[in-house]
Amino acid sequence: MALARAEGSYLRFLKKVHRADLLIIDDFGIKSLSDQQFQDFYDILGEREENKPTILTTQLPAENWNEVIPDPLVCEAISDRLTARAIKIVVKGPSKRGGTKKKLTQS
Repeated sequence: MALARAEGSYLRFLKKVHRADLLIIDDFGIKSLSDQQFQDFYDILGEREENKPTILTTQLPAENWNEVIPDPLVCEAISDRLTARAIKIVVKGPSKRGGTKKKLTQS
């Protein structure tokens, strides 16, 4: 998104993201988001939340998202958009990289 802003193609990029049938955000929470990044994330989710699915993978529980989104109001809004009508799948057990299979639970 930063590159699209720098190139002057941000609005075109947003339109592409909003038109996508499915948006997958992988490894959310690995790094803290800057003010611009979490605002962009909020804007994208706001446009998609009613009619387009989004899949988010993370190792960070939703109650800890304030660690990567420091603005409490925006953090709550993003969390609400992602979790209000979500199907949450929690993978439990040792890491797949550890050689044993994980057990899936759905809540």
